[in-house]
Amino acid sequence: MSSVSKLPEPHTQSLWVYAARDGESDKGNVWNKDYGLLKLPQGWEFLGAGDQFLTRTVKRLGPTWLLCRNDRRRRITRRLGVYASAANIRKAEELALQTEVSREEKRKRGARTRAQQEDRYCQEFRAAALKHLDFAPEHTALAEEIATATAERACQVGSGRVGRTSLLPLEEKVALAVRAHLRHNVTRYDDALFERAMQSGSLETDEAARRALRRAAHEVVGQFLQRHRQPSRRP
Repeated sequence: MSSVSKLPEPHTQSLWVYAARDGESDKGNVWNKDYGLLKLPQGWEFLGAGDQFLTRTVKRLGPTWLLCRNDRRRRITRRLGVYASAANIRKAEELALQTEVSREEKRKRGARTRAQQEDRYCQEFRAAALKHLDFAPEHTALAEEIATATAERACQVGSGRVGRTSLLPLEEKVALAVRAHLRHNVTRYDDALFERAMQSGSLETDEAARRALRRAAHEVVGQFLQRHRQPSRRP
């Protein structure tokens, strides 16, 4: 059995720790890569993850041991909570109660601000999509329909779509998003993918076939744009 390290009191270091494996230590001990097995300081308690305000406050009040668990399947480290002085946890809980109303108001203001910012960005994206389409006057209604649908999809928060990236300028994001929308709505790209998957007996389409289908769809999208754009934009 490994020996348990005893740090001098009062303990003043914040550490990352892991639950000790069964058979290596007595109940309540944890493991740290630098110190090995550690005995929890007297008077410490565990505060589970979930309340960011409590966790941040406890960390500001004094040293903490962050309890982690390695998820080998997903290759990530999960943070389960912190060990800290029971007195500091009580102080943090009292402060949380005292500031609950003001923090809720702050969250609401923040949510309203973010919603306004997202709405402005979506409108900006839609306007840029209309400019990119540059349809002839007789196709104005169609252009507005495409621009609106493109902006709503591409700008969806948390979607990971092109409208959310910060790596490209707006014009490039709009061009890619418009073509993606048209590829899925005015070509047989999705149907062709499905047919290919049914023929191969697999839900996955090989990359070479997918690229060929995308090239064919790209040509159809280009022809669609040419038919509807201002005469000056047509070849």
